[in-house]
Amino acid sequence: YYYLAKKYTGFSYQRIAKQVNRDHATALHAMKSYNNWNFAALQYRKQLAKLHSIEQLVPEIKEEDIQPVDFHELFRARNIALNSQITKLLKEMKEKDAEIKRLSSWRTV
Repeated sequence: YYYLAKKYTGFSYQRIAKQVNRDHATALHAMKSYNNWNFAALQYRKQLAKLHSIEQLVPEIKEEDIQPVDFHELFRARNIALNSQITKLLKEMKEKDAEIKRLSSWRTV
């Protein structure tokens, strides 16, 4: 949270931390800890990879003036949109499978 908020909002540590009822020292510590994750055990690298994948899924963060408290709503809306796309793609796959099955039955002898 702190990494994304600092990177994309440019707010002070105090303002970012206040959004989650913490103080600036907590935000500062989190940012320092983030830099150490690159050298940490594999489990932290996986968490770091997840964080970067979140950044890729939400390009709107770079384009808008997002308040730290709005991240959750933005991620939720993006998740709903992605689920809708998945549903459409699954329906399309089902239709294509049915068409393949239908065309396969027309084999010439």
